[in-house]
Amino acid sequence: MVGAKAADAIAPSRITDVTFSPDGQRIAVAQSDGVVTLWQPTSDSAQQHITAHSDWVTAVDFSADGRQLATASRDGRIKLWSAEDGQFITTLAGHRGWVNALSWSPNGQQLASGGEDQRLKLWNVAQGQLAWEVDGHDGESVSAVDFSPDGAWLVSGGGDRTVKRWALAAKAPEILGTHGQPVTAVAFSPDGKSVASAGSDRTVQLWPLEDTHAQSSVARSTMSLEGHGGSVLDLAWRPDGERSHLPVLTKPSDCGKCPHRAAIYAGAIWRAAQPGWKNTGRNRLAR
Repeated sequence: MVGAKAADAIAPSRITDVTFSPDGQRIAVAQSDGVVTLWQPTSDSAQQHITAHSDWVTAVDFSADGRQLATASRDGRIKLWSAEDGQFITTLAGHRGWVNALSWSPNGQQLASGGEDQRLKLWNVAQGQLAWEVDGHDGESVSAVDFSPDGAWLVSGGGDRTVKRWALAAKAPEILGTHGQPVTAVAFSPDGKSVASAGSDRTVQLWPLEDTHAQSSVARSTMSLEGHGGSVLDLAWRPDGERSHLPVLTKPSDCGKCPHRAAIYAGAIWRAAQPGWKNTGRNRLAR
């Protein structure tokens, strides 16, 4: 598996984002030197190096069919690449400042992005054009975004500490809830019935949804997963459709002392239990 040799190959760049291809056969690693590296999970040898941007690559995401790769950067640009041979496809330009987050629609026809310019944008990929944009979080940065499994909704998080769900047909938001500090990550569950969010307040919040197809639906309640020693950087639902596990990744409170090659420092896996959730104890996922 990708291990110490791979990390040494990336050093001294910082790893800024990591994602698996939908088939699990490739890993895309975004780096602070503007490069995206593609790896096989079973090998320490890189398949491909893509010189993607002139500044830090802040986000990377495979399309649902695994054929395209989207990258975002502090240079304010989003770029699309062939995931098969690394060839450049097009640039989506429109953000005025760092682009923080990306999410492909399930059908691969649209791409959502959020940035430091306070804009939440939706792009039509085939045309390379902007479909719509909004001031997503009341004048604060948009730090996280995710499509619902049915492609009808977006969820976003931002510097205003709120988690919002958007009906794409109406561009209408509803506030699911708030964190005590800026929101750093959001994710729909595989069945679309819940949203998980992470924040700089060291918590993960769970927002069960009444009805993911009704615009009037609201979160019934929230469960707070606490116990992390630093800001929660990212989270992911178990992809097989079961909602029983929710891995989350954190950084320590003294992150200024962290090694350059490490962007993921520790983690926890939460398991559903009655009446709430509990930590499984697997709390050192990576370094």
